[in-house]
Amino acid sequence: MRAAAFYGVVFFAVCVGILITGLWPFNFRPVNKVAWLGDRNGVNFYGYATIIGYNAWNKEQGSLFPDTAISLELSLHPTSFWAM
Repeated sequence: MRAAAFYGVVFFAVCVGILITGLWPFNFRPVNKVAWLGDRNGVNFYGYATIIGYNAWNKEQGSLFPDTAISLELSLHPTSFWAM
C-alpha cells in the first residue's frame, strides 16, 4: 500500500510539472507586437504577433471559404543578419 501512495505522489508531481511547463510563461493575454512599416507597405512582427483580416469575411456569403480554397503568401526578411 505504501508503494501505491508513493507512485500516486510521483504521478501527481509529474502531472503538475507538465502543466507548469506547458503553460509557461503564464501570460494568457500577450500584447500583440505587430506594427505597420512607416516607409513602405508591410508589417513588422516582433515577439508574439497576430494579424486577422476582419474585412475578409462577408456574413452574407455564409462561409469564410465557400469553395474550400485558401492561399497565403508569406515573405520573411530579417532586419539584419545579426538581429537573430
